[in-house]
Amino acid sequence: MPRSLLTRSLISGTVSGILTSAALLGLARMRGIPVWRSLNCTAHWLDGPKTAENEALELRQTGVGFGTNHAACIFWAGFVEAALGGGRVSWARAAATAATVTVIAVPADYIATPKRFTPGWELVFRVRDIAIVYAAMAIGLTLGARLTHRDA
Repeated sequence: MPRSLLTRSLISGTVSGILTSAALLGLARMRGIPVWRSLNCTAHWLDGPKTAENEALELRQTGVGFGTNHAACIFWAGFVEAALGGGRVSWARAAATAATVTVIAVPADYIATPKRFTPGWELVFRVRDIAIVYAAMAIGLTLGARLTHRDA
């Protein structure tokens, strides 16, 4: 049975959100940064930039940060899934579409979006680390698209 655009977006976005969060946590650990800061920083839209300094696992900041990132991945997955349509999709087409959407997401997130609503990763990480996180997002969107289109 064909899946709706919304269902496909939720699935692809969830895969991407999990990989993006894993990348954030892994990078924080590798860089010697308290790991929860990597998720807390995305909640800066709620409590301001000081949120990125919070090292604790807390529902208000860690939960909101994770949820915000997850919702953003679902949002971007909607564009990937709309572009791919409902039929079968090759790995190459899924990867190219996910990469294209991710390349669009970077300036949308960091140039077109008001500072208060950016991902907030710049409060914790360097530019190269942020690039790794976006690569994880693209990989997640690709894997999610392949998952949603394998039975099409």
